[in-house]
Amino acid sequence: EWGGTASRPRPMANKWAVYNLTAPTLKNGTATGGTNALDNNQHPQVAIRGAIFVDYPTQAGAFWQHMVASADKEKYGRRAYHPANPSIEAISLWNSSYYFEEYWSLFGANQEVSPDDFRRPTDGPLDTVSEIGDVKGSEVRQSLWLNPFIGISSSNENYVMGYYADGFFDRRSIVINDLVKSVVSFSSPDTNPPTNHEVANVCQVFFNKFSNASLAIPSSGNRNYLNGTFGNAGNSGHYWSSSAYNSAGAWYIYTYSANITYSYRSHGFAIRPVVDR
Repeated sequence: EWGGTASRPRPMANKWAVYNLTAPTLKNGTATGGTNALDNNQHPQVAIRGAIFVDYPTQAGAFWQHMVASADKEKYGRRAYHPANPSIEAISLWNSSYYFEEYWSLFGANQEVSPDDFRRPTDGPLDTVSEIGDVKGSEVRQSLWLNPFIGISSSNENYVMGYYADGFFDRRSIVINDLVKSVVSFSSPDTNPPTNHEVANVCQVFFNKFSNASLAIPSSGNRNYLNGTFGNAGNSGHYWSSSAYNSAGAWYIYTYSANITYSYRSHGFAIRPVVDR
């Protein structure tokens, strides 16, 4: 519990998964291209609710576009983009379109990748745009922040950044690879970090000082909306909600500054789902 009062209830607060999502073929290392850092073909399409969880909280998982227009969903929707491949050239099968009048209430069922019993968190209405960023309808704001805020803002009152000992990250060497700028990662002795599907990152941790609960979210970076190029890993995490800011953008968590903001729907961001209740 957050120790709230009747005047500040948190009916939208929800339980969060402790792992990011990825595609089965990425997790198993069988996606086209294997683990070659220069291969641009590692972006498998998953079935509806076909994503699976990574094994450890620090692992980046896959990048996903917020949603795509219904006409393109069979080609681009639910596509999992590799979490560490630098994609020196523009990635193939990348959807750069971000402006369309479609919302999660109508088309989300066809583009939800979270496994059964989970889904993307809300940050407002699902059937229209909302530039308000109201606390009242937000699972994101009510669940994670000690003092939830309205609109595009940030608060680090219950947030810290650092290396997270999860039984995986702390048992491998921390390495920065020049091909993937600013990525803090590690690997088994027989791999070259951080270009494989097991990549993990330094984390941002949200904590509840009343219950001593915490949620570690890796700074997995993102893929750019223009061509899918990779960046910002080891520096910041970008996590989608299911709510649209406007016809071009959607609300997301930006962990570098414990911020909630919006950006183009065609960005590739990570997904940390909540319990589907």
